[in-house]
Amino acid sequence: MKVSQLEMLLLCIELGSIAAAARKLNKSRSTVSTALNALEDDLGVALLERTGNRVKPTDIGLSILDESEHIIHSMHQIKTKCEHYLNGYETTLRIVRDDTLPEQFWRETTNELKKRYPGTSFFMYLAPSPEIVNCMESNIADVAFCTSFGWKESDSYQHEQLGKILFLSVVHHQHPLNQLRSVTELDLRRYTEIIQTYMDQERLTAFSPVSGNYHGLPFFELMRDVAMDQIGWTSIPSLLLESDEHRKTLKVIKCPEAMTWRPYLALMRESVEGGVIMKELCQKVKDYLYSAQV
Repeated sequence: MKVSQLEMLLLCIELGSIAAAARKLNKSRSTVSTALNALEDDLGVALLERTGNRVKPTDIGLSILDESEHIIHSMHQIKTKCEHYLNGYETTLRIVRDDTLPEQFWRETTNELKKRYPGTSFFMYLAPSPEIVNCMESNIADVAFCTSFGWKESDSYQHEQLGKILFLSVVHHQHPLNQLRSVTELDLRRYTEIIQTYMDQERLTAFSPVSGNYHGLPFFELMRDVAMDQIGWTSIPSLLLESDEHRKTLKVIKCPEAMTWRPYLALMRESVEGGVIMKELCQKVKDYLYSAQV
């Protein structure tokens, strides 16, 4: 039994004619008929009822349609994956990322890559920035994208700086901190800080809080939205102040440390050699960071 024979069988059933299937396949009628006869001989059953120039599936022919389609689909996937591999394309790419960059960027970028590389399976996991190192050390991902907060080097992965991200300490325009002409660290400690939290060795941890009174959340977008609700002040990527509402409602705190540039990194496991798609994805992030800051 060959996949080409199953493809001919399905096409004949769809078109209701061996001659019509042969024309669509650019083959002679006798070639298609001979292939179908060989398939029936191999399986020991009649798959088609032939009446003049028309054909229709027998009961057993009808019952194997779903399985035949699955076999054909699986074979096409195998061929595509092998072609991808021979061309240097990854057959699977596991990505972990934080939410420093807007969701729209990731959605558009991965959709475009999936259309260009249909034989590649993409897995993406969203994690708080400080948690991503643990993901890489645990071999969860092939590549990770995240803001660096001065983590130590690791033997488990190598890193490449793709650009820099401007972080802004912001607060609701009606918050008392925004009414001050100059804000000190002591002022920041007096009010609730919206801080990033992450899992560290099975314990929920706040990442470097300034205030002793904080509201912990795992992602920057959530932190931004809670600041919009006047709960407290926070430090988030400037790229997430996307809408006019964000920019009108949240104001930069008037203190020297309110604006900080931080590196944005790609982390890759030492045992993984970057393929074509991983390199292209890194370049797209570089291009986006450059265009966003210009």
